[in-house]
Amino acid sequence: MELIKATAQIIPLDPNPLKHIERIARTCYKSEDKITDESASKFVKMLYDRGHHAMLEFYPFYFHIHSSLIDRITYLNQLPEIDGDFKWYNRDYPFIEASCNLRTAIMLNEHMELFGKIISNHYPELNSLFKFVIGTGNEDLIQLVDKELINANLWYETVKFITSRGVTHELVRHRKCSFAQESTRYCNYGGKEMQFIIPSYITIDEGVPTAIYHTKIDEHSQLKGGSDWLVSLAADEEDYNDLLTEHGWLPQQARGILPNDLKTEIVAQARLSEWKHIFDQRCAKTAHPDMQAIMIPLRDKMNILYDNYFNS
Repeated sequence: MELIKATAQIIPLDPNPLKHIERIARTCYKSEDKITDESASKFVKMLYDRGHHAMLEFYPFYFHIHSSLIDRITYLNQLPEIDGDFKWYNRDYPFIEASCNLRTAIMLNEHMELFGKIISNHYPELNSLFKFVIGTGNEDLIQLVDKELINANLWYETVKFITSRGVTHELVRHRKCSFAQESTRYCNYGGKEMQFIIPSYITIDEGVPTAIYHTKIDEHSQLKGGSDWLVSLAADEEDYNDLLTEHGWLPQQARGILPNDLKTEIVAQARLSEWKHIFDQRCAKTAHPDMQAIMIPLRDKMNILYDNYFNS
């Protein structure tokens, strides 16, 4: 058993959409060690062919779109498969500032090939996978632009959390986000030290031998019972391994006994407007202390990046 602290890391956007999506999607399977210079295309195609389209949401695009197309796009945006994922901001008429992710762009392209043509001109590696039409001459209607050229509310930001499953159960309640989470169905924790997250109300260093945890933890806890908590985690770890090795259970079956403080990794992507809502909810004094402990420092980091956007 190993105790670790929760962390949050902002993930920069890779210029290559397929490599970026692969890096994030492999969080689900904890297969990052299989990434090679050539693995992205095959891996993303596998996701697409298996219908795991949620992972395609992890690449954003920013547009200037001529206002003559807005009625058509408004109609398409209301289709059940798109469900309002395409957002725009009307500032520089006749061009509208807009953003969407790759999954939405693929669906829009099925009804309006202009999107595919513009994207494929900039990212030809997406062509064969998603059947975008190659073409030119559409720049007078749709332009792919840098995010700095559109309203900040439409910008996406992506964060990787290493935290407890209890915290992620709350995080995934935010609907206007994309998530990729380490899966207890596909990840096998047997035969190695299982990791658990140190709660915010226990002050103890990472990497301390387990025997010292048991003798010191009650001294460093704001609550009594820290040693009982440790005993419970150790028992869960042992029972999980027994179910796998002694009784032949699969990881997706044995996971039922794993506790909420099990370490998990989750990548969350949202527009800045939604991150502001998340911080308003999850940095509040009424939020769970473990949620506050990870969200308040993250909000401070993002405020540095985005000129105190989240304090407005």
